[in-house]
Amino acid sequence: MEDYLPKDAGLCAGITVLGMSAFYALSLVIYRLFFSPIAQFPGPKLAAVTSWYELYYDVVHKGKYLFEIEKMHDKYGEYYSLPRCQ
Repeated sequence: MEDYLPKDAGLCAGITVLGMSAFYALSLVIYRLFFSPIAQFPGPKLAAVTSWYELYYDVVHKGKYLFEIEKMHDKYGEYYSLPRCQ
């Protein structure tokens, strides 16, 4: 069966999967920042794009995300964009 496949078929498949994954991630970021129903609310753009923002404050800052939410309320007002659940 290997006689019918080109020698670099695995490389081409890997590049294709990597390219499609990058396209998906980029389109998801663009959707969440500009076309999502909550895109109009103020807040940190990293928190609007991914839930890594919450993970950063919970892991690196040892559970200080609740205090960060209070700071975001003070800075952005009552409504701001929180990280999305995936």
